[in-house]
Amino acid sequence: MRSKANLRTLLATDVSWQTMMDHITQNMPAGVSLTSYQGQATPPVPAAVVTPPAATSDESGSSSTETTPTTVPVVTPPPTVSGTINFQGKAKDYPTLAAWIDAMGKVPQITNVYVASAQEVPNGDGGTASGLTFTATAELTPAAQSDRLNDYVKDAQ
Repeated sequence: MRSKANLRTLLATDVSWQTMMDHITQNMPAGVSLTSYQGQATPPVPAAVVTPPAATSDESGSSSTETTPTTVPVVTPPPTVSGTINFQGKAKDYPTLAAWIDAMGKVPQITNVYVASAQEVPNGDGGTASGLTFTATAELTPAAQSDRLNDYVKDAQ
């Protein structure tokens, strides 16, 4: 029984990374390429549940309340997935990088796309820049959650 509860907890924060990457690449504007992608879903945080003190009685029949509550750790999954994604990539120029930021707004699995740094890559002959390198972050949205929990529940019935 406990293993089923653990599996449900894990699946409650399961991310469909492949679906997300498909949406990211489908919305990628020309002139931008990703060189690195790292994503992490935040696992559920154990929450302390305090049980009320138990009433006790002594030999005289009067009751008293014990003053020391008992704390039991319980893992409560968050209602939705959460986490971050870090991108590294190359863009043709700053307007193309701005177009990438706008295009990532069309990806339902991520939000709050933020370019942390962008710098021009010098041309080998010392001339004009040959593009940009950039790093960016984004946050997962509830749409990033996979359907595996629903599939598990259906199969268990």
